[in-house]
Formats: sequence, structure tokens, C-alpha cells
Amino acid sequence: VQAPTTPGLYRVTHHLLRNSPVAEGKKEKIRQRDAAVLKLEAVRLGDAETKAGSAASEAPLFLMEVKAPEPKKALATGFPPAGQWPPMPPYLQNLPAGSTIDQNLNFQMTGGPGDPTTQFKINDKQYDANCADVTTELGTTETWMVQNSSPLGHPFHIHINPFQLVEQGTIINGKQVPFVKYASPVWQDTIALPVQNNTWDVKAGPIWNNTDAQTKCPTTCTNAGGGKWNGQWNTTIPGVMSVCGCSYTGNGYVLFRHRYSEFTGEYVLHCHFLGHEDRGMMFNVQTVCKDNPTMWGKSKPYPQAECVPGNLTPAAPACTSTTTTSHSGH
Repeated sequence: VQAPTTPGLYRVTHHLLRNSPVAEGKKEKIRQRDAAVLKLEAVRLGDAETKAGSAASEAPLFLMEVKAPEPKKALATGFPPAGQWPPMPPYLQNLPAGSTIDQNLNFQMTGGPGDPTTQFKINDKQYDANCADVTTELGTTETWMVQNSSPLGHPFHIHINPFQLVEQGTIINGKQVPFVKYASPVWQDTIALPVQNNTWDVKAGPIWNNTDAQTKCPTTCTNAGGGKWNGQWNTTIPGVMSVCGCSYTGNGYVLFRHRYSEFTGEYVLHCHFLGHEDRGMMFNVQTVCKDNPTMWGKSKPYPQAECVPGNLTPAAPACTSTTTTSHSGH
């Protein structure tokens, strides 16, 4: 709805339009189409018809007041220096780096995107609503590795707890090789997982033309994790830096950090393609009380603590799959 440009009080009314009968097909099927529209009518405060509505108009659904815009404030003359920036809120501060990977997940497909028999899995299993695949403890921080062993960039999504993205890359000869690293990790709750056998842009210094690229890019890709040049290159900073398109064999991955600061209970992670999550690409996750890991705390208004005596309820059972992961964090 776009507000009128003239300040004042406006009546928003509902008007029902009915189309004329239309013929459809050889059998002359007749149908009616009803369409509802909203109308804006200007009214004046103090008029009798403002309260009752005019005879020619439908009863108002509600009144909308349009105010004149506030005077424009003076714009800053320059970007504020770091000393003038507002402090980072606690919930967006950087999470500490861990020395180990606490959870390792792998998003998998058993067939191609167009195959109706394809199954969508995480860690070799489809979704089980009766248990928790991942168990974490309140007050801890974890490092997660999420791999993708399929040709589709599944959008990984998790409820309740956002994550701080650290790096993306490809698993090459069993080792993670990062091609994107974040000096200041960014907060997200959804990310497209790099595909298996992915292509990455690798910095190559200045490349002046295609002939120069044919000389520099094959060596650049080989030196960066043993990749192969795919014939593509691009200059990102003229005369300073260019990138080569380098292809690699291996699972794509993202590495991120999680913090469990408030909520205890069960939630889910899944592929955000609806057809994939509905066909199995989803896990149950639960956060339990740190001092009582078989219990959740019943929900209480923030900032009241949940994990206190007399406010506990049994946690979900852990899934029995051999790929189930559980860690207390660090």
C-alpha cells in the first residue's frame, strides 16, 4: 500500500467487484469471478460522515492517518572513525576458536537432481522425528564442519541458534583446504553449501590478457591445492589483482562456530529446499542443561535461567545411528 502524498485522514474501505459471466470452452461453462479491492477515500475530521460513513461508500475497515514528512536531518560529512562506532552487542561478538571439530555433518544425495528415486540424507540417514541426532550443552561453544557430497548447493539452515561463519572450501585428500576465510567471522543462519568438485576463484596477481592468463592460471591452480584451471579468469583490481577459476575434486564444506547461550529444548537443521528436507535431509538437534545433560529446562522469559531445580523436563533420546554426534563443547 502506497500512502497518499497529501497529509490527512483517509478511510480504507472494502469494495467487492463481480465480473460478468464468461464462457469457457465448447460446453459454455459459466463461472463468476469475485474480486475484492481496497479503496482510499479522503475524509475531514469533524464531518458527520467521518464517523458514520457516507451513503455512497462502504463502511470503513479502518482509518489511516497520513502525516507530513519530518524535516530532513543533516547528513554526516564522512564515515565515523572506529572510536565513534557503537559497541558490539554481546550476542554479536566473535566466538572463540576451538581446537577441535565438535560436529561433522555430510549432506548427501543418492542420485541425480532429476531422479525421482533420489533419497536425501545427512550422515547416511534420513530424518527420524523420534530422537535427537545432535546434542549440545547450554553455555558451550562448538565448531561445526558441514560437508556437501552432492552436485547441488544445499542451503544449510538451522533454527534457534545462528552461527558465525569461519571459512569455506573443499576437502582435498582428506584435508580441509579453505578458499574463503573470514577475518571477522559473519553471523548467519543459512548458507549455500559449496558443491562437490567445486570451482573457486584463486588470487593470481595482475593478469593483463588471455595470453597472460594461459601462462599464469594453470600454475596458480596447481599451487593452490592441486586444482585445474577451467579456462576462466577475471581482473578484480586492475593492474593489481586478478583471479583464476580453479576446479577441485572433493566435498565442499563450510566451517562455523555455534554458541548455546539461552534456549534448552529441541529444534531442527535442514536443507532449505523444501523437497529435500521433506524427503529426509533434516536432523533433530537439542540443547540440554550443562549440569544435568538428560534434561531440558522449561521455557522461561528471558533472562530467567531455565536449568534450575523444579523446572526440568526429560530431554529427547539420542538417535542410535552410528553417525550420531554428541559433544559438550569447549
